[in-house]
Amino acid sequence: MDLKNLLPDGDELVEHCIKEYFGYSVVAYTTRNSLKYYPAFPWNFAIYDGDSDTWRHYYGISNKVETRAKALRRGWHRAKWLHDGTYHEHYR
Repeated sequence: MDLKNLLPDGDELVEHCIKEYFGYSVVAYTTRNSLKYYPAFPWNFAIYDGDSDTWRHYYGISNKVETRAKALRRGWHRAKWLHDGTYHEHYR
């Protein structure tokens, strides 16, 4: 798992936390640009599927949150949906 895949060019990882949920790696992270441009909501999250070596990124204002705990909680829900096969019902 290469965490550089989380960052756009020119950005830098400041802090991150990785948790395993339902066989997926959920990464909560914040970057220099997030702290600069979105100081109230600097945390992002992404899901890594080690079996297929793929990332699911959740960008955009609606996916930015205030704390690491909230980012991990959102990632937990998406990992659960992927695991139980209901992901497509939430993202159409």
